[in-house]
Order: sequence, then structure tokens, then C-alpha cells
Amino acid sequence: MLVLAFFAIGFSASDETETTKDSVQEKEEVTEKETKEESQPKEDPDVQHFVGDYIYSYYIGNTNAKLYFKISLKSDGTFIWEPNNEVTKNQIDIEKVMDGNDFPEGGEWEVKDTPVGKGAFLDFDCSWGEGSITYDRKVLEIQNMNGYRLKAELSYQAPKVLPKVPDSPEAMIKEFYKYVFGEKEIDDDILDAYLSSVLKKSLWTEDYDGCYEYWRFRTIAQDYDPETGDISKINEVKSDGDGWYTVTYLDMGHEGETRVKVVNSKIVELKPDKSWDSWDE
Repeated sequence: MLVLAFFAIGFSASDETETTKDSVQEKEEVTEKETKEESQPKEDPDVQHFVGDYIYSYYIGNTNAKLYFKISLKSDGTFIWEPNNEVTKNQIDIEKVMDGNDFPEGGEWEVKDTPVGKGAFLDFDCSWGEGSITYDRKVLEIQNMNGYRLKAELSYQAPKVLPKVPDSPEAMIKEFYKYVFGEKEIDDDILDAYLSSVLKKSLWTEDYDGCYEYWRFRTIAQDYDPETGDISKINEVKSDGDGWYTVTYLDMGHEGETRVKVVNSKIVELKPDKSWDSWDE
């Protein structure tokens, strides 16, 4: 009986120790999680309110020629200023050469309190001096160092929210091919999410009333292979090193092999299946 009692007591003590360890570990994990969450930068709602693209325009002197510009406010406190069409870009280039005028490419911005509410204040870091955008995002004012003042109405466009892209290159490529094969509907936002802007631009064609040739990620086949059936699926995504991946697949039953390069979760280069060789000659 004493032996039984000893083992009973020993088991109970061990179980209690393990429970205590588990409890301590759980508390440490919770504390670590809370610490990580607290260390994450929190988005300022006032900053996020102003983030996006702003289009404004004004006339050249006493003429009927109108110039259009875009200011893009980023959540990191920087902004980009640029002409919004070719006519405006050409006019800016002329003024740079003929008059020696300097134009901003961007700068830094922050939210400040004003007598009429909060505003976004822009530092152009050039002779343009400073600018401000009202809280309703409808008016831009610029006061440059030469005393010239501009006041213009704004057209605001909220930042585009792109679809979530898988973290690993292999998973990202497999997910993108669901759009390529028509399992999911592809659109401009999908192309922006998965492709670099340079690669996307290279896929543009004026054929078919203008579109992006995303089908270059598959074979040139127009009809399914009657022997293998109408099957489109990824067989393998293999890493070749240096960011390159070989994608082998069935495209409507036809075997295909395409190579892509991935950098920072974007497909930046494309080497189409060999079936495209005759088409591009």
C-alpha cells in the first residue's frame, strides 16, 4: 500500500510540474506575441485618409492650353509629382530647357493641424516651396519661393488594393496559373499583383482592340489535344536558381514548359514555351 501511495503521489507531482511548465510557456508565448504586436507600426488614420493619387490642372498663361499633373501621396511620408499626360510632359521639358525652370519629382509630406482642420503639407524640396491639400481632398495650394501661388481643384483616387499574393515563389506561380488557365477570372488588378510593371507593359498589344497577352505564359495551342483530353494543370514548378523557375504543365492536354523569373514576389521576366518560336519569327 505504501508503494502504491508513493507512486500515486509521485505521478501527481510530476503532472502538476508539467502543467506548471505548460502554463508558463503559454504565458511567455502570449507575452511574446503581445510584444511583437506592440512593436508593429500602427497606421495613422489621418495619414491613411490622404494616401492616394491626386490629379490637378491649370492653364498655361493666358492660353487655352491645359496642363495635367498627378501627385501620389505614399503612406511612408513621401510623395511623387509627375506630369499626367504626354502634352504636359513635353511642355515641362520645353520649360526646363528654354527657361531653366526646375520642377519637383516629389518630396516628403505630413499631416498638420490648421485653423480649419487637418491638412496634408507637402515639401517639394525645390523652388516650388511648400504645398497643402485640404482635408476634404478637393483643393491644392502651392506657395513657391518666388512668391507665386497656385490654387487648384483636385480629383482624388484612393490607392488600389491589390489581391493577396502567396509568399513563396512556387505557390505564387501556381496561383497565377489558375488565372492563366481560366480557373479564375483575370483582370488588370491581377496582372498588377503578380507581374512587374515592365513585364506587364511588354505584354501589351494593339491587336484585339488592345489587351495584355497573358496567354504567352502557356502554349500556342488553340484547341485541346484529342488524345490527352482538355486538361490544363501545373505539373511542376522547379527552381533553377537566381530567381528563375521552370514551369511544366498541360495546356488543354498539350505539354508545355515556360520559364519565369521572380523578384520580390513579382514575375519580372518570361521565357515562353518553345511553341511560340515559330509565331514570333
